[in-house]
Amino acid sequence: MKVTLEKVYVAQQSLTKLLSQDMPSSLAFRLSRLAKQVKSELDTFEENRIKLVKKYSTSGKEKKSPAVDPEQSVKVHPDKMKEFSAELMAMLAVEIELDFEPISVKDLGDVKISAIDLVNIEPFVCE
Repeated sequence: MKVTLEKVYVAQQSLTKLLSQDMPSSLAFRLSRLAKQVKSELDTFEENRIKLVKKYSTSGKEKKSPAVDPEQSVKVHPDKMKEFSAELMAMLAVEIELDFEPISVKDLGDVKISAIDLVNIEPFVCE
């Protein structure tokens, strides 16, 4: 199935919550395989997002506390926010291929899922 990184990003937390619910083993297996693919794609996205932040970061001339991890203190320069946002949105719009056939709502059976979580995983669910 093809889906954008943005939809995968939005679905991640809801998918994780869904996986914590009791469900038939066949459904748990399918969803856990999906979760592994989602994690892999989002790990790659995060690596590239960090590179993008560094590309548009402040000059680094500011003094930083030695107790602060320099990797976590990098921020996008305010004058570069528009360019950063445009590149980030372009990255989120990238379509990726996941080896997953959508599950039906019927497959969820008695699994408890909130309406918002169902909306978030919508790309992976069919009627």
